[in-house]
Formats: sequence, C-alpha cells, structure tokens
Amino acid sequence: MHPFLQRRIAVALLGLGVLIPSSLFASDAHRSHPRLIADSVDIAQARAWMEESTWYRSIIHEHKAEIDSFIIRKPVFVSPIKQIYEFKMYTCPTHDVELIYDEASPYRHGCPEDSTESYSGGKYDAAWAGWYNRLLADRLVWMGILYQLKGDVRYAEAGREVLLGFARLYLRYPTDNTILGPAHATRWYAR
Repeated sequence: MHPFLQRRIAVALLGLGVLIPSSLFASDAHRSHPRLIADSVDIAQARAWMEESTWYRSIIHEHKAEIDSFIIRKPVFVSPIKQIYEFKMYTCPTHDVELIYDEASPYRHGCPEDSTESYSGGKYDAAWAGWYNRLLADRLVWMGILYQLKGDVRYAEAGREVLLGFARLYLRYPTDNTILGPAHATRWYAR
C-alpha cells in the first residue's frame, strides 16, 4: 500500500489501532504493532515525553479525565438517528440562537434564552446526532491514545463498544437524502 494512502487511512482510524488486524498493512511488516499513526517506537517516545514534560503530561491527563468519566457510563450510547448537516438547523426558531448540546439529552434540545422552550424530533435530533458522533470520534482517538500510553484495557474495550454500536446500527441508517450519494452514516438535510 502506498505510504501516503496508508497515512490517510491511519488518520481516519487512529483510535482504532488496537482493533485493526495487523495484516491490514502487511507491506509494512517491519514496523511493530500498532501500525497506524504511531508504532511502538513512537509510543515509547510519547511515554518519555509524559515523564519529562509537565505540559505534555497535563494534556494527556486532561483528556484522560474526560475519557474516564465517559467510559464509566454504561452502556455507551450511539445514536440510532442518522446525523444531518444544514446551516442553522440546530437553532431556536424563536430566539435564533444555537440550542444547547447536552450529551445526556439526545431527544430534548433546550433553548439557552428560555429554559421553558425545547425542541425534539426531525432535524433537531439529527443535528444533535451529528454533534454527538463527532464527540464520539474525538473520544475514540483519545481512547486509542490512552490505551497505547497507559496500557489500560478499559480504553480499548470502550472504543470497541462504540465501534460495535455503530456497526449494529450502520445498515439501519437510511441511504436517502445524501449529497455525496448513498451513505449510511451522514446526510445533508434537504428542505
């Protein structure tokens, strides 16, 4: 596989390094597991930086705290609603302000200007799902990084749980209304 293509795929799968079969990049057999963005030499360097640098260590610990509070919640929620993108679709129609993205509230979207106003269904739930999926993607990356740096299997297991959640739902997401052609995970909202 061409190194450029391999790196592009690796960027997309960074947090999944422990979940991908080692044969995926067989042409790169001289590198040790994991073999996506970072190999064992890179992981060792990151561990050394954690020991040496207060700044580096603080970044890792900040993300670790967020991921630790996320993975204790069971089961991990993956939205069964296909995400949608449209300009200003997650705004309060009365106050023209962005609604509150609340991780614990996938079906109720409150207005920050008036706590008595909330919206649900349709584009609101789909917009929330898009925001939440991006949040899950970011967390997947950090789960992979933390697993590699700390060796704590909880991070790999949580990442696996998120991925399996998407796998279970993937073919249930409709392929209609997609600007780029049939796609299950995302779509553009058409009026």
